[in-house]
Amino acid sequence: SADFSTIVRGSASWTAEAMIDEFPLALPVVDIESVGAGGGSIARVDAGRALRVGPHSAGAEPGPIAYGKGGDQVTVSDADLSGGVLGSSLLGGRLPLRSALAARGIAHLAGEVHLSSEETILGVQRVVRATMAKAMRIILARRGLDPRDFALLAFGGAGPMHAWALARELRIPRVLVPLLPGAFSAYGILISPVQLEYSRTIVRPLDRAQTAIAQAVQSFRSRARSALRDEHRDARGAVFLESVDLRYRGQSYEINIPLRGDLARAFRREHRRRYGYAARGAPIELVTVRLTVRLPRLVTLPRPPGGPVPKTSRRGVLFDDGWSNVPVFERESLPVGFHEGGPAIVAEDHATTVVPPGASFRIHRRGLIEIEVSS
Repeated sequence: SADFSTIVRGSASWTAEAMIDEFPLALPVVDIESVGAGGGSIARVDAGRALRVGPHSAGAEPGPIAYGKGGDQVTVSDADLSGGVLGSSLLGGRLPLRSALAARGIAHLAGEVHLSSEETILGVQRVVRATMAKAMRIILARRGLDPRDFALLAFGGAGPMHAWALARELRIPRVLVPLLPGAFSAYGILISPVQLEYSRTIVRPLDRAQTAIAQAVQSFRSRARSALRDEHRDARGAVFLESVDLRYRGQSYEINIPLRGDLARAFRREHRRRYGYAARGAPIELVTVRLTVRLPRLVTLPRPPGGPVPKTSRRGVLFDDGWSNVPVFERESLPVGFHEGGPAIVAEDHATTVVPPGASFRIHRRGLIEIEVSS
């Protein structure tokens, strides 16, 4: 799958209206838009002889054709391998990729859609990227956000391979690839700060809710301190974030507003930003009072030192304007401040980053790969 969310001014986007399959989940979770588009997504020809990619996936077993485990349906990873984006192995050589098997699969699919193998490779990549871009547009539009104001943080095994194309499509100026991109979610679980969530539903007019809000917050703070003591956690450095969910009377959806200053004015401003209008004078309702308690993070991500001389090789990579003989850099060998123009590949054990023609990249002081994407 491909999963997207937004981080605005250092804060993740949360929702209390998530779904698991067809069941609503009445708990606050990070607001993520997911689509069936990833390295294992299967490419096929539909009844109208059009090329489709996903949502069905080959998974890890049998996986892409190139895994050599019996898979017989072309996947995005097979196209990436045949197009030179992927090298001859994954996981530091522990998972060899069989390019000849992938090439035969691509050739068979090309015959079905009456295209050359190169056109089919590019077609698979374009279709899966279009699915990803659609999900990104949905989540940005839903929150009233302009993609030109953001950087695209790309992780996962396949994310850094396709991020540049999504950034160009949505006019996002920069792509950032963190350390350990292939294990970024797992590492995030280990280093993420402890967070406590408290909420209480109190439906009433906002102009008559101040006492109820204050009582709820006081109760939450008392419960939070008790919970921290019970878990033998040091509350020093903890951040207490108070907020309320507000809506216009008659609406079925709410907007979360930090509990400070003029709540009505803040709600109208945010409503206008998201939905294009603010109903001045319309009554505003309080729906939920919330408290989030965040403890400091205790672990930071180490920065590999890099080597005095970057380690490189070369291979052919297929872009829209044809094949290019592209330098392949070993990420662990790149020092802070290293800068190079595209096209280029940055390879590591668990991920591959693509820098296309017309773009450039550098190694940020915190170890990120920072790609400047031009249209």
